[in-house]
Amino acid sequence: MRRSTTVVELLGKFLVELNELVETQMTRNIRNVVFTVPVSLSRLQLNRINRACAMAGIKVIGLMPQPTAVALWYTTTTAGFCFFS
Repeated sequence: MRRSTTVVELLGKFLVELNELVETQMTRNIRNVVFTVPVSLSRLQLNRINRACAMAGIKVIGLMPQPTAVALWYTTTTAGFCFFS
């Protein structure tokens, strides 16, 4: 009998693969992250993201709403310095 995979498990597996890809590209370990999330996500959906990250061995230090992330990006790039390259 086949066991179905939950959304959290699927996202956790995806995050493991993504984390490995990023670590390979950056040649360093990534453990603490800040994710941007749509403003419309419910508390349940945010909890699922946190659980999936825990399954992938990633510590979420913050979930940033997308409009805040865009504002942060805009202010840092127009001020003459950029953290995002």
